[in-house]
This record gives sequence, structure tokens and C-alpha cells, in this order.
Amino acid sequence: YLGLTTHWIKKNRNGHLSLESALIASHCILGCHDGQNLANIILHLLDHVGITMNVS
Repeated sequence: YLGLTTHWIKKNRNGHLSLESALIASHCILGCHDGQNLANIILHLLDHVGITMNVS
């Protein structure tokens, strides 16, 4: 399995910072676990959740 997570720092009303985390997607990897296959899966997952269109 491959899991994609995101992490960010959030400032609350009191000005305190907290580390936030969330799972973006997970995927069962079939076949070869080489770099090309992993890159294709990651790009597919990022496209599926609409992240790649926001990257410039």
C-alpha cells in the first residue's frame, strides 16, 4: 500500500501554532514497486483529488 499525507502549520485564535496532518489518499500497489510505477501512482492519486491543477 501507498499512503499520501499532507502536513501544515496552523495558527489558532490565540496565535499558537499547531502541526496538522491529514491523509490525502491510499492505494494498493499492484506489480512492480519501482520508481516509475510509484511516480505514476502518485501522479494519478494527486490528479484524482485535484491537487496537480493547483501546482504551478
